[in-house]
Amino acid sequence: MKNNNGIIGYGSVIAAAFFLATPNISLFDFAPDFIAYILLYRALGRISNVIPHFDDAREGFLKLLWVSLSKLPALFIMLAISSTHISERSIVSVFSLVYSIIELIYIYPAFNAFFEGLFYLEARFSENEASASVKSPQKFTLIFLTLKMVACCLPEMSLISVSDRLGTVSQLKINIAKYYPAFSVLAAFITLIVGIIWIVKFIRYIKSVSANHKIGHSIAQIYSEKHAEITGFYTHRCNCIAILLLFIAVWLNFDLILDNKNCLPDFFSATLMVFAVVMMRNHTKRIKLAIPLGIAYFLSSIISLHFLDLFQKEYTYSDIERIVSAKQAYDLVFVCTFIECIISIGFFFSIAFALSEFAKKTVGYSSDGNPAHINYNNSLHRSFKIRSLIWAGIGSVSSVAYVAYTYLMSFTEKVKLRPEYSQDEVFMSSYGWFWLVLAVISIVWIVYTYQLSSIFKEESERKNLI
Repeated sequence: MKNNNGIIGYGSVIAAAFFLATPNISLFDFAPDFIAYILLYRALGRISNVIPHFDDAREGFLKLLWVSLSKLPALFIMLAISSTHISERSIVSVFSLVYSIIELIYIYPAFNAFFEGLFYLEARFSENEASASVKSPQKFTLIFLTLKMVACCLPEMSLISVSDRLGTVSQLKINIAKYYPAFSVLAAFITLIVGIIWIVKFIRYIKSVSANHKIGHSIAQIYSEKHAEITGFYTHRCNCIAILLLFIAVWLNFDLILDNKNCLPDFFSATLMVFAVVMMRNHTKRIKLAIPLGIAYFLSSIISLHFLDLFQKEYTYSDIERIVSAKQAYDLVFVCTFIECIISIGFFFSIAFALSEFAKKTVGYSSDGNPAHINYNNSLHRSFKIRSLIWAGIGSVSSVAYVAYTYLMSFTEKVKLRPEYSQDEVFMSSYGWFWLVLAVISIVWIVYTYQLSSIFKEESERKNLI
């Protein structure tokens, strides 16, 4: 299939359609939609610089990417706090509905802009007049994506319990929750059938546009005339995305403690940090150490979470001082957490060194020989190096604090309940309040990263756009 001189990635657009055509069940995304949005975002990278419609579509796909990615930690949190009881399971149903609504809010403008851009290309550059059928894939695409969002959350409504003020489900209501599996399978089947029909029409349309050679030659000519301006804009955008990924990674590193478990495991954060470092590869050689450390951080986080989960299934924290096997199991949890801490500290400082070298080539004034600009750049680069090291230092403190929290949770004390409630005594952690320390450090790191990213964005504009 012709690619019109590579200005539009038609192959990526078609690949994205296969991911979008598959059904979702609640928050479970078996063929991840975020991969589709990444492909669409990349496919429109060059054409968006010369056709405003595609720039709007690209921004919409980027928003959808973040929404889709946020499902991963949201799903993990929901599963962590829910159980087999229907009143607790219904929280997943509520989140499924909320995410479907949010996605639809961004889907309509993004895909409308995408099809309007294709229509504009055919209307302006095609030798033949734009066909009236051009609007057909646009409408059918929106209908299918609406059906997909509705089908993934509608069966969930059967799980939302209806309770009276005493907390019991009314016997007058029909219990439709038992039909949830059948509803889910039926909704997924309908979505799949309609998705197959949609993808056939969509691919046929995309191929017809890509086969128009005049569109490709015309766009390539416009692109070559604006190459210098586009290159600076593209560089600035890539730089900002790398810093944005880093900011979101720090946000996902927030220690959200529920039931003595971190509901935002660090492997989410490690993944985005590795992606951010990879996006810096064209401007720094120091990623050679950061990438393997990031992978090690990812794996160590999963291992720590696994052993903590095994411990919490078998024991409680009060068992550590009384049962030998419980102490041995928790010692293993502590060792894994400590190793994860050491790896994370190395990873954070490797990012800091990569970030300082990255800043030298991407922020400040362009090299024009002006002494004032040279002095400004030198001062700015020194400032970024110090700020990057401070950033790594705060992240390291956060990791050490979590190790301290893991250690302190092994200390428990007997607490006698108030007589009006019970005569029993229970074991409680002596340092249960320490999660507040983790939260404060995480908030400080998020705020500092936001300030660092804001300064970087401003100076990147000076380098690439002014």
